[in-house]
Parts: sequence; C-alpha cells; structure tokens
Amino acid sequence: DESLVGARPDLAPRTSDGGPWGKGWLDPASEEVQDYLLALMDEVVGFGVDEIQLDYVRFPTEEGVEEARFAIPDTVAKHRVITGFVRRARERLGGRVMLSADIFGVAAWGRMADVERTGQHLPDLVPLLDVVCPMLYPSHFYGNFLGVDNPVEYPYYLVFEGVRRILPLAREHAVAVRPWVQAFPYRIPEYDVAYVSEQLQAADDAG
Repeated sequence: DESLVGARPDLAPRTSDGGPWGKGWLDPASEEVQDYLLALMDEVVGFGVDEIQLDYVRFPTEEGVEEARFAIPDTVAKHRVITGFVRRARERLGGRVMLSADIFGVAAWGRMADVERTGQHLPDLVPLLDVVCPMLYPSHFYGNFLGVDNPVEYPYYLVFEGVRRILPLAREHAVAVRPWVQAFPYRIPEYDVAYVSEQLQAADDAG
C-alpha cells in the first residue's frame, strides 16, 4: 500500500539500521496494519459487495527481503501471522459476505521453504476461506521446478497439478478452488490464445 507507507513509513518493515524497507510494503505482523485492513474491509462491505478477496496476503518475497525486519521475533513462524490475520478477517466478516484469498501457485506443492518464505500454509488457511485462488501463472515458476527445466513451456501441467493438489483439502472444508491463469505475456516466448486455453482446459480437467 504505497499510499499508506508514504503517509506512515513507520508501518513498513524495517532495515537493520531502523529505516523503512521495500517499496510499498506494510509490515504484515503489525497489529496496527492489520487493524487498518480490517477497517477497510468493513467499509467495503458497507458498499454492498458480496465477496472480499484478499490479495498479497503474505510476506514479501522480493530480492533483498533477507534484510527486512518484521514486528515478530525470529522464533515466530510467518505462517502463524498470515493465518492469524485471515482468521481475524473471517471473524470480522461474520458471514456477511464470502471471503477468498489469493495464494502463490507454488503453495499448492506445500514445500516448507515456500511456506517459511511467504507465510502461506494451506492446511491452516483453506478452512478459513470460502474460495481459495491459487495464482498458477507459469511465468512465476522459476528454475528447475520439480524436474521441469523451463516451467513456462508447460502451462497445462502446472495448472492441472496445482488445482489437483489443492482440491482434496478444499473439498474437505467445502471451499471452492478458483485458480488464476496467466493471460499476459510476461516471460512467455510464444504467448497466444492457445496458451490461455491450455490453462483453462487444465483447470477444468483437474476438477
């Protein structure tokens, strides 16, 4: 939230020398930040919407994040902060509207390194939601991902596998899965209509 950080730089994560870290990031662990976001939710619900969708409901993962200091001790897991905020959001809404959340696509694989980096732990988050929205953009999978040399070349596989892995947990808690698919050319050498269609088909095939 670049507007809020501009007005209240004290709400940003800190660097080791005490200054604000990052561009536009609020400290997810700050109770004041969380209270502000919950107040925004109340305001938006008052406009008559039928769903609140949480985006960027995670810790930053940008380059240089190792230098960021948050309002929690190093001994507290980041996923407890994110889950705690989503639980507060659920309780605040009180069933007035649906609650959904965007999660990194890689969270579907449940690797602890990703959980510790983002704070998104699906077994804790999914039961608090009505809809979970994995961002399964092929361009956001890097390097040799699970033996796939160039993930952007496999849009069907990534979307299919991501949805397939989340569905059992989602169904257990009667939560819908609504995946984001990549409809933009970032990092894709041959982007066309077929690239999007493959992802749509994969989501459908996965259930």
